[in-house]
Amino acid sequence: MRKRRSQAQTEDVIVEENVKKMLVAGVIEEGNGAALNKITRKDVYPLPRIDESLESLGGSLLFITLI
Repeated sequence: MRKRRSQAQTEDVIVEENVKKMLVAGVIEEGNGAALNKITRKDVYPLPRIDESLESLGGSLLFITLI
């Protein structure tokens, strides 16, 4: 199973409720991605999380980006 992104507990409840509603309505269905996982390459360099990036700037007086 894929690691879930961290989020507030209140958001977890909302997500779970919406997933259950969509399952019942037939919008989504449960699946097993084992076969797909065997042929999919892992992302060696995942994108950084914005909250972690901003948190690492804590106390900084200057922030510069290069484009």
